[in-house]
Amino acid sequence: MPIFEYYCSNCKELFEELVMNPATSRVACPKCGEIKKVRKRPSATSLHKVPSFSGQPSTSARCSSGSFS
Repeated sequence: MPIFEYYCSNCKELFEELVMNPATSRVACPKCGEIKKVRKRPSATSLHKVPSFSGQPSTSARCSSGSFS
């Protein structure tokens, strides 16, 4: 279940909400209770372009040789 960022234009509240289905879910502002003036905002992760993986192993990172108890 993704967490979305919302903005209420009624009271200017910015908040996050865990939503099962963003297409059908109605989100109420936790500050004023307004539903009609709440809009989903684009999140930083949805705007961030992820670089492609080259498939080459990293030489700078190594796994720990410690053991678990």
